[in-house]
Amino acid sequence: MTLYWIPGLIAIVIVGLADWVIFKRLKRAGCTWARVHAGAALCLYALLAVAVSLPSHRCTNAVLVAQMWMLYIFFAMSVCKLLTLGIYSLSWIGRQPRWLKTALRVVAAAAGVAAVVECGVGAWVTPYRTQVTRVTIESDRLPAAFDGYRVVQFSDLHLGTYNGDTRFVSRCVDQINSLHPDLLCFTGDIENRLNSEVLPFKHILSRLHARDGVWAVRGNHDVGGYYDWPTKHITDYQGGIALTRMEESLGWTMLNNRYRYLSRGGSKIALIGLDGYGGLPIPPDGNLGKVYPAHRDSVFKIVLHHSPELWNDAFNRATRVDLILCGHTHAMQMIFDIMGHRFSPAMFQYPQWGGLYTDGGGQRHIYVNTGLGQVGIPARLGSAVPEITLITLRRKP
Repeated sequence: MTLYWIPGLIAIVIVGLADWVIFKRLKRAGCTWARVHAGAALCLYALLAVAVSLPSHRCTNAVLVAQMWMLYIFFAMSVCKLLTLGIYSLSWIGRQPRWLKTALRVVAAAAGVAAVVECGVGAWVTPYRTQVTRVTIESDRLPAAFDGYRVVQFSDLHLGTYNGDTRFVSRCVDQINSLHPDLLCFTGDIENRLNSEVLPFKHILSRLHARDGVWAVRGNHDVGGYYDWPTKHITDYQGGIALTRMEESLGWTMLNNRYRYLSRGGSKIALIGLDGYGGLPIPPDGNLGKVYPAHRDSVFKIVLHHSPELWNDAFNRATRVDLILCGHTHAMQMIFDIMGHRFSPAMFQYPQWGGLYTDGGGQRHIYVNTGLGQVGIPARLGSAVPEITLITLRRKP
């Protein structure tokens, strides 16, 4: 058993204890709802048991999507129960006026209903509401010929989650093209497990265009490691040659540990693609010094990389990189705006989990795009809407 299972087991134990408390309280009150609650809870645990027993590394895409929905139903109902019970239990503390007990119980019921509504909106509404985030980055290293250069970034499509439904992706393509980018960058995870997930979307994604082309790097879901292929050779082929051919058939250029110069008016900037990082099964490589040996030169550099972990790598922090574009975090598909501040559970794993970050000197920037698609659960909660980023480069006077 890996450490990744431990938080899940702890969560299940907590939910189980909450269900036990709810059952005992209902039974003590002589309420006929005790049996109803017990039956519903057992159905949810049975659903969870089916979901975790499915062979996600060997099943068809339709089965994988069904598994995601099973997990989400259990997750959503558990959150609603825990929130309601947590507030309701405050009415059990000490001697309280009757009005306060009543108020706490009303608030608990309202919070439970609100949580149910949010989970429904997060599954059927928010994942299909795109947001264009507009960012301006200034640098005195940017050539004057590139002043006003428009870079559009999108990331983490996870096409398998749509199970062949092309409507949302088609709208995203139209929205991206309407931004009239000079440069279009995709920062990985076009699929969940299989290259075949891309097939229903090829004619749509091939419509993407930009003056200086569409460029892409691989994400951790793109390298073939989330499906049980018979041999490592086939795994490497699926995540390497086969994926590259698939994406380049769309008219995209794959930057697998490569770089290219983009020219305008006799000046140039460097576009660098790095593999590596992004969680299992990709090892932590992505060394800029190997891909772009002249990493200390004066050329303005844009690095495409899947994960923000690159930002904190000691070697890469010492290089002269002006802008890193990445994705991967999805903000864990949950962002909550509280008193003017954004919070996401992703902040506990990634210091840079969403948005623009700049170092102390104002010379290095990283933008973490929170992605267009979903994986794990088919939902986006709070303000974690699918994101397209428009970055305008400006030469600092």
